[in-house]
Amino acid sequence: MKPIYILGLILLSISLSASEPAPLSSCGSGFAAPTDSTNFLGACRIPPSTIPFASVSAAAFGGGQRCGECFRLTGPLGSTVVMISDKCDTGEACQQQDLFHFIIPRSEFDKIGNSSAYGNIFSLGYQEVSCDLQGGINANFIAGGEKKDQYQYYFSVTFSNFAIGIKRVQIRGYGWSYYDDLTIVGGGSGFQWNKVKANEMAFPASMLLTSVDNQIVNWEFNKPLPNVTIDSKKQFTARPHPEVSGIDCAMGILPEYIFKDTLSFGWQVYESFYYKSLNTSSEETDDNNKNGEYVIKIQFAQLGAGLQFTREGGFGTNYLKTLFFDAKAVQPISNMRIYFGYDGGYSIPFTIESSYKTFQVPVADLKPKNIEYSLTFLSLQPASMDSPQNFWIDNIRWEFANGTVTAPAVMIDTSGYAFPTSKPSTSGGLSSGISSIGMTSGFSESDSQTGGVGTGSESTNEGSGSDSSKLVISNIYYLALFVLSLYLLF
Repeated sequence: MKPIYILGLILLSISLSASEPAPLSSCGSGFAAPTDSTNFLGACRIPPSTIPFASVSAAAFGGGQRCGECFRLTGPLGSTVVMISDKCDTGEACQQQDLFHFIIPRSEFDKIGNSSAYGNIFSLGYQEVSCDLQGGINANFIAGGEKKDQYQYYFSVTFSNFAIGIKRVQIRGYGWSYYDDLTIVGGGSGFQWNKVKANEMAFPASMLLTSVDNQIVNWEFNKPLPNVTIDSKKQFTARPHPEVSGIDCAMGILPEYIFKDTLSFGWQVYESFYYKSLNTSSEETDDNNKNGEYVIKIQFAQLGAGLQFTREGGFGTNYLKTLFFDAKAVQPISNMRIYFGYDGGYSIPFTIESSYKTFQVPVADLKPKNIEYSLTFLSLQPASMDSPQNFWIDNIRWEFANGTVTAPAVMIDTSGYAFPTSKPSTSGGLSSGISSIGMTSGFSESDSQTGGVGTGSESTNEGSGSDSSKLVISNIYYLALFVLSLYLLF
């Protein structure tokens, strides 16, 4: 029975390994919304896939550079993997340039969140991963001559079924001594070649495909039939990036501030309760430079009134260490509670008086769950509509636990992985106080040159691209060693 048992373990392990995409980037913070649309062919013109399609904000789409790339998205209820097939370009969320914004099928949204309870996940975690696809990279050619199969002067080609995003395509025709670059077609629907140099296209030809992690595959082929999907029988190797191997990405990290002059992106106060008035742009700063231009003012109208900050889609709490805020009240408030969710017993051990003071609360004292959706300041001071309790609050911010990785301000760069950089953001962001917290930029210049093939060069300098069978063989090899070790152990 032991050989059968071992064989079963091998087959099970291979099956599990093959279905787990390799992490290619650091963990990013973005946001997502659901859609009921079933038309996801989009600008990329990618054929239907076993991986659900998604649209991404225009800047993140990068003119098509993200076409066919896969991302693992993480929300309060779990994770799902989607493939970029289109850009969203309508509305502020799609036009902003600070964060990746994903629009995904409702069925996928409900795997990571609850679309019946909220329409966004503002603390979405995302990570670029390999696409778990079978077979080789597919190509579909469209000839540019008067006849449908003439390629001498112009043609375009669309790729699909690639494990890792393609950033560069080059071709060398029969008899050529150099490789010529193809240019990406506007909108991301493929690559195109135009005769610029003296040589006309002739077959058989050799094509070099470079992935975003600088693998290169060399595909040699005869004259292709137009509008026919061709399996190159070549594939990039799905290998984890060494900087992120073993990192388990959770939900996106919160902005440092909930409020500083304005509510930070994703935070709202519309579920506050039992108040007479609420103003998130009060100018009653008492000329305190620390308070900037605006503060929040609320008039509590009864005992048990609350100022509630909500965040659609929830947020993780395991990296939150301390909550800071500046506040004052008229009349003084000697009994105020702060809690996550809908109830809590933590009371501020100080009286909030008529001049601004800074307060700090250890987050552990609030006894948070792993995922929370709101933060409430509850007044237990008697009040009424005729005699409301005036409360001002400003500079509400988190102190993160040591070791928390927060993203720097970035510019979206689609030349490689979604890795962070210290480049400053030049975009204005969303009007609700968005901060640049997404990890969305590419390799450094030195990395981006590795393994490339210069136009006009005879050198191919091929990287670690592989036949589509190599990944499976590699998995079998390592898993067989693992199972053998179990056999020897037991």
